[in-house]
Amino acid sequence: MFVRKKEIIQYPELQKHKLWYNEIKENYQIEKQTIDDVLKTALTQKYVEVLEDAGVFKMDEAGIDAFISFVEQLKEDEKND
Repeated sequence: MFVRKKEIIQYPELQKHKLWYNEIKENYQIEKQTIDDVLKTALTQKYVEVLEDAGVFKMDEAGIDAFISFVEQLKEDEKND
């Protein structure tokens, strides 16, 4: 899973992410050629959850429009990288 096939337990600095790590392992098929896409998807989902929890975008028409605009800008930025 990790570099040199070590488990998360061997990385003390990552212990705070252990639950999320296990969630990713359970919900995605992780292979060498898919890891970048898996991490992008998982990070995007986590970021959306954080934004929702923080109430950055209100759940009204204006907030939803702003959120869609924000996500579209992220996609555009990613294309340009």
